[in-house]
Amino acid sequence: MNDTVTHIGQVGAALFADLHCHTQFSDGSLSPAEVVSLAIERGLRVLAITDHDSIGGWFEASRTAAQARAAVGFPSLKIIPGVEINTAWLGGEIHVLGYFDPRVLELHESGGTSAEARRIAALDHSLNVLRHKRVERAHAIVDKLRGLGVDIVWEHVEGLVSGPSVGRSHIARALVERGAASSAREAFGLYLNAGAAAYVPNYNIQPVDAIRLIRDSGGVPVLAHPKSTDPEVLCDWVDAGLAGLEVWHPDHSATQTDTLLKWTERAGVLATGGSDFHGFGLHAELGAFGVDEERAQRLIGKLATAVIPAL
Repeated sequence: MNDTVTHIGQVGAALFADLHCHTQFSDGSLSPAEVVSLAIERGLRVLAITDHDSIGGWFEASRTAAQARAAVGFPSLKIIPGVEINTAWLGGEIHVLGYFDPRVLELHESGGTSAEARRIAALDHSLNVLRHKRVERAHAIVDKLRGLGVDIVWEHVEGLVSGPSVGRSHIARALVERGAASSAREAFGLYLNAGAAAYVPNYNIQPVDAIRLIRDSGGVPVLAHPKSTDPEVLCDWVDAGLAGLEVWHPDHSATQTDTLLKWTERAGVLATGGSDFHGFGLHAELGAFGVDEERAQRLIGKLATAVIPAL
């Protein structure tokens, strides 16, 4: 790992922005307000709320950050509204992050009827369709687990869901609580990852579809935790509108991080990063991975000038 990578993304570094986290509006264990409070406590200055197929957490997070800014002694925390869309690719999954100009939060809160506000409403409608598909998939996974003799029932999984979106992380928690796995990581490895015993393929939305949906909504699409994705495929997706790669992520090795960073520099696209925080002890801790101020500002600048197609 080179010095630049170590400084920006390594666990324990002083980071400016965490650009990947989840709340109870998808499969995170904390509310948006709790996540924002934790981000302030940990000294972050920019936080992206990127729930799976849901934008519902944006507004509570934004209000909480605004309240903190008004309180004496609290630093300013900028909220970037985002989303993570799960897609199917070659028998596995590819996740695409979408980031949006923070001004859309103000438009929504003010009840604006601008083109941008209408596009966000259309995005939410599309995501609602995907959330219904997520429920169908989760039911299928539970049925498959029961067929394997695993002691799990749908009602248990459903009881762990606090928001509008259900995911494999909820099933993993249920498996741990039922004693079928010692940790969420083990649950994924034994049952839920692609190729594992109870894996059910994702619904049929492709990475390019997610990229286009985000761009058509006025957002900036970034490939989440790409690991060792084929560079030729990355080039195809950049041609389709992909604007960056998530370089710093807890699932990346030092070699993968270095390779991805060099690729973004050659391709002239954004290099982002985040913890993929889901809650205490569930993945990486909030703020453990992310980017420095310069890279955060590059993303924010891109958001402010994103090309929004005409209605």
